[in-house]
Amino acid sequence: LKFLYRKIAYLNEYTKRLLVSSLIQCHFDYACSFWYPGLTKFWKDKLQVTQNKLIQFVLNLEHRCHIDQQHFISLGWLAVSRRVEQITLCHVFKINNSQSPDCMGHLFVKQDSVHAYQTRSSQNGSFVPPKVKGFGLKSFSYWGCKLWNMLPPHIRQLPNISSFKRAVKDHFLNDKSHC
Repeated sequence: LKFLYRKIAYLNEYTKRLLVSSLIQCHFDYACSFWYPGLTKFWKDKLQVTQNKLIQFVLNLEHRCHIDQQHFISLGWLAVSRRVEQITLCHVFKINNSQSPDCMGHLFVKQDSVHAYQTRSSQNGSFVPPKVKGFGLKSFSYWGCKLWNMLPPHIRQLPNISSFKRAVKDHFLNDKSHC
């Protein structure tokens, strides 16, 4: 980022967004659905501060400027924790639609396969979270099931990954409870 600041006179907003996405944010996304839940609050806050600095760079804001939800919406970005949730949900979408390796899918048990009763959760394609304790609460299988079950049913039933990803992003950007 320091190098990019030295070249800021030559960059427009589109170019800055492109450089930040391709050089820096890709490292945030790499396997984040597996390592992020295990981080302490200190490291999660550090990642969010780094993303806030990226927003300040792209939008030409002062270094001490407060970053709020409107900045994220103007860039079409999600906060680090929400981005991790979106990536996790995309993995679960692929598991739900048999587009992932079988080794990942065996950890996700559909609600309707547990019993024959017709319940709201079985009709909406919910998963049964595994019974875990301690560090298991931060596992991909547990966290993925919980996130999937919290999604509105109309998003879970979308037919393809691109429309699903867009719907999840819009849902998170419009969610006022997580600001």
